[in-house]
Amino acid sequence: MNSDKNYFKRILKVLTFFIIILFCIYVFYLPYHEIKLEAIKSLNSEQMVLAKQAAKGIQSFFEHYTYELDYMSRSADVILMNSKGRARIEDFYKSHKREIRAITRVSPEGKIIWTIPYNKKSMGADVSFQAHNRYIMKKHMPIVSDVFRAVQGYETVAYAYPVFKDGKYAGSISILIPFDLLADKFLSGIQVRKRGYAWMLSRGGIELYCPVKGHTGKTIYETSGESPSVIAMAKKMMEGKEGVTTYIYNFVRNKRVYRIKKHAVYFPVILSNSFWSIAVATPESDVLAVMESFRNKWLLIMFFFSMGIIAYFYYFIRARAVLREEKKRIKAEKALQKTEEQYRLLVERMNDGLAMEDKNGILAYVNPRFCSMLGYEREEMIGKPTESFLDDKNRSILKKQMVLRRENNNEGYEIEWVNKDGTGLLTYISPQSLFNESGEFNGSFAVIADITERKKTQEFIIQTEKMMTVGSLAAGMAHEINNPLAIILQGVNAACSRLSPENEKNRAIAEKLGININSIIAYLEERNIIKYLDGIQEAGKRASEIVANMLKFSRRSSYLFEYSDLNAIIEKSIEIASKDYDFPKQYDFRNIKISTDYDKELPKIYCVETEIQQVILNLLKNSAQAILSMGEIDFEPEIRIATFREGDFAVTMVYDNGPGMNEGTIKRIFEPFYTTKDVGAGTGLGLSISYYIVTSHHKGIITAESKQGEGAAFIIKLPFHSEK
Repeated sequence: MNSDKNYFKRILKVLTFFIIILFCIYVFYLPYHEIKLEAIKSLNSEQMVLAKQAAKGIQSFFEHYTYELDYMSRSADVILMNSKGRARIEDFYKSHKREIRAITRVSPEGKIIWTIPYNKKSMGADVSFQAHNRYIMKKHMPIVSDVFRAVQGYETVAYAYPVFKDGKYAGSISILIPFDLLADKFLSGIQVRKRGYAWMLSRGGIELYCPVKGHTGKTIYETSGESPSVIAMAKKMMEGKEGVTTYIYNFVRNKRVYRIKKHAVYFPVILSNSFWSIAVATPESDVLAVMESFRNKWLLIMFFFSMGIIAYFYYFIRARAVLREEKKRIKAEKALQKTEEQYRLLVERMNDGLAMEDKNGILAYVNPRFCSMLGYEREEMIGKPTESFLDDKNRSILKKQMVLRRENNNEGYEIEWVNKDGTGLLTYISPQSLFNESGEFNGSFAVIADITERKKTQEFIIQTEKMMTVGSLAAGMAHEINNPLAIILQGVNAACSRLSPENEKNRAIAEKLGININSIIAYLEERNIIKYLDGIQEAGKRASEIVANMLKFSRRSSYLFEYSDLNAIIEKSIEIASKDYDFPKQYDFRNIKISTDYDKELPKIYCVETEIQQVILNLLKNSAQAILSMGEIDFEPEIRIATFREGDFAVTMVYDNGPGMNEGTIKRIFEPFYTTKDVGAGTGLGLSISYYIVTSHHKGIITAESKQGEGAAFIIKLPFHSEK
């Protein structure tokens, strides 16, 4: 009986031992798994930012050439393809030959009627069989092709733009773009971790770019047909979707199949009536390599922890009562060691800077990241006043913030440090006050984030949106001004030609009428009429150059704050918008009733006039597009603008009687890249840029109010004075 009982106890002890071992393995695996998931999530966020930046760059490249080709397609010389038209196409090629390989004028029937660089064999060639030419001949709309072999004899990508004469399709203008140029400029520089890279897929499934040898120019089914998860991702890319995924890539080397697990993101590149898709993928082994040091240390900790448990189990058999207390002590020590190690790793390896200072503003601790941000060694910073790493302007900001910290006010703020090499470093500070048991201020610590690149990105987005607005304005002005200018210049040229004494026909008509043509010329010169004609001709040419220069406008605004009249800014924005045409999007401000109700006594506001003008223009364009999308016959489109004072703020309300928005749209309306328009109809950046200009740059407020079917209103509140 006793032997059976002892046997049962031995079995129970063995089972308990194995349960403890399994528990230790689980405790080791769970945190490691969680950190691994966070590392993959961080990787995918980084990859998505890179994909979006590359997509934006490629879209901007094609938008630039859209303006250029649209302007050229309206030229009468290019439409008729006379000698001036051919010269103009040649001049265009010379000024852009670093970015394009050729420019071709194609007839309505799909035959080449002119190409630069000139290629005799290509002249008259029938290119109607090419997919992009078939599309533009049928749809009469711009199109970006896949990679194809041109009749000139090389692989390329074409951007074809329609040409119209008297409203009828008159062929197209195509530029041939070497795709390796786009790849080198926007994709080949993308490298994530050690082996992560970007590749791009066309809408039809052709790999437009891939650093893997032999992939570019082939379909995804040819290169990755043995990898079902890659094909599944590619199908979503060919649908124009964006997302995050994990796939297994199979490749063969030395007759052996290798499987690589990769974490990838994909994002569409919106082009004229089409799209491409960019994927950024990184092997999971690269992610795990970063975690190797943590894994080894964690394994060491868990090894000692397991040894302690085993030792406890051993001594528990011999002295249960004594070892029960020993167990508590060991567990407490291990838990403390684990916590200290985790916090040390967190602080020492965090991507942002961390600094701690005493109540007198003396640095007591700085992490390695903050040292590298400023270019100092840790020994050079600890023990010195924090303000010694700032200039006079930022010292005053720090002193003000230190007063707030003593009051336990820990709002974040921006400050610029002076690096060891004398350059500036713009950062965002997230402080936290420290108090002792008596409630007395005992110092503080702060997380310091480098926001230099984020500021540059914000400025770049604002500049890009401004150029899109001015480009639309320039197109409208060219439409309004170029035709009258052409008539004036043609009339002056004709008058000068018919007064020329060297023209035999002029002499014959003068003799027929009994007039001496030389006497007429002498009279006109004596009365300065010839000089007046020359002046008209010169002024007309100068006006034509001014219109052309507006299309090339791309200078960044100076961001000069000054006191400006808000009502005048709005009036100027309305005047600019009234000349804005956008035929592809089918809106024209002249068809919209715009009413205003200004507060005549409204004080001037402290602002950057061009930025506030850009915000108003964005709201007007959004309202116009929303109103005219309704398409109702008896509907009278209207935009109402009002200004009034509300405390220390000047309030502007922009209301339209369009279709309105639902609650879901209102919640996301200011998010970057969010748009309710069709593919290719907008970037989704206009309102997010407006939100940044109003809130971050001018310390104001912008909100939206709407109900489905009842119009929409945007309210902007701007302070009258700057923050001191």
